[in-house]
Amino acid sequence: MNEQKLLFSLLPDNVCGITLNSSALMYPIKSISGVIGSGLHVDTRKYGCQFCELDNCYKKRIKKSFNHETQSQSE
Repeated sequence: MNEQKLLFSLLPDNVCGITLNSSALMYPIKSISGVIGSGLHVDTRKYGCQFCELDNCYKKRIKKSFNHETQSQSE
């Protein structure tokens, strides 16, 4: 079972007007899901591009392209 289906199985049907189809796509399309933990023993970790080890990430490609364009314009 994928994580999206597992998460939705814990919620009431049509929660907040959001539904999940058989391929785990939420409707309305621009909906997002996630879990936020709170409490005394929550393990927090920093998140962001500077900590990511994924070499082929699209965000890194966009950032490199933007930095290259900005440097070219200032020269």
